[in-house]
Amino acid sequence: MSTKPRNWIQLKAKISSGRGLAWRHLGPDVKAIETALGNPPYPGSLNCVCNRPVLLKSSTAYSMHQGKRLMWPGLLQGIPVLIYRWRGCPLHIVEVISAVHLREALMLSNDDTVILIIDSAFTDTPSLRAWLAWLLLWAGRRSWYYRRGRWMVRQLQKLGRLLGCSQE
Repeated sequence: MSTKPRNWIQLKAKISSGRGLAWRHLGPDVKAIETALGNPPYPGSLNCVCNRPVLLKSSTAYSMHQGKRLMWPGLLQGIPVLIYRWRGCPLHIVEVISAVHLREALMLSNDDTVILIIDSAFTDTPSLRAWLAWLLLWAGRRSWYYRRGRWMVRQLQKLGRLLGCSQE
């Protein structure tokens, strides 16, 4: 995995506690993740809530589970990582997979701000419709994804898919 993206963008994000589901979903693919990462992954993910929607190109991702789980190489505070999303994921949510325990290595706590770096070739600009739909659903509610009940989040995700403001 290349650690020096040529044309990169910075994504500003806040750290959030999650529900502990990532490794349950990704555990069966640990060998594929290890190959993509270049090292055995630390079990778990770092949950990040970006300050804006970011559309990641599915065509450039490491794809697992028939394209339902997607990963892109990136950097977090200089550490090589995989940026993880799934189909239907809100455009401001990413989870980060690394060979190290990122919270411990970077002394991170909930609500700390981090900078993710990703090659611009992996990103696309959301359409005006997607931006407006994202604003309607998530503006002022970005942290709800990890902090509200599952029922509310599922309803917002369903609407996001219908309105075109989720990862596809």
